[in-house]
Amino acid sequence: MKSLAAFLCCCFLLQWAVQADETNYLQQATSAWRAKDTAKALELISTGIKVDPKDSRLWNFRAQMRSLLKSYDEAAQDLSEAIKIDPKSTFLVMERGMARFQAGKITEALIDFDRANETEPRMEAQNWQRGIALYYLGRYADGRRQFETHHKVNADDVENAVWLFMCIARAENMEAARKAMLPLGKDDRVPMTEIYQYYAGKGTKEEVIKAARADSTEPGGQRRQVFYALFYLAIHDDLEGKRADAIDKLEQAVTLGEPGDYMASVAAIHLKRLKEPGTTATAP
Repeated sequence: MKSLAAFLCCCFLLQWAVQADETNYLQQATSAWRAKDTAKALELISTGIKVDPKDSRLWNFRAQMRSLLKSYDEAAQDLSEAIKIDPKSTFLVMERGMARFQAGKITEALIDFDRANETEPRMEAQNWQRGIALYYLGRYADGRRQFETHHKVNADDVENAVWLFMCIARAENMEAARKAMLPLGKDDRVPMTEIYQYYAGKGTKEEVIKAARADSTEPGGQRRQVFYALFYLAIHDDLEGKRADAIDKLEQAVTLGEPGDYMASVAAIHLKRLKEPGTTATAP
């Protein structure tokens, strides 16, 4: 989905924390993290927490680092401590929901996403993470409503249209999903236009892959493009009942996912569920 990667969010928190914290633990942890000394960064921020355990920023900062290291359960625990200090923070609740989802605890994640909507009504339209959780819990009608609501504030997002398609395809069938595809503006991300056309029945897998392999001026851009191509082609295979093909593409996609990227975690969860004998990617 269209959102800042967790790493960028973490960098923002780092910069803000350096300016605001007088004890300097965050500044030192920042320097260690940028030097790729993750053990030292965690040690420093943990010391800061011991010194001032009532500073929710410190707990959140450590949670962000742990998420980037894929220690999602520990990240969720840190965020729980931050929420105890700042229970009205919708941001912290959403962050914990995402950490819980990435840890595979989707029911618990949905509780947080629901809570965020209740405490901050403006979140309801933005909360595409909630729609994804609903999909994996097999609540397709609720997921459809969430993605339809998100479309009102993000009318160019191909991924949102695809997740709505997925909910309808599961609840009804592929043809019904195609007929209900959302009209979109222009999603400038490569290869989103080709992905949309493929789901609409007007394009081919080859066109998606060709577009994804085009050169990119952004660092890691082509890698990211191929990830999204493989991920959404795999989803389509899964919807068609082509389990082996879906698994093959997802295995490739997961190797391309960026650390801390939420959709990379979604791909890993989808793959894990497909590889479990006798299961589907969504709820039983």
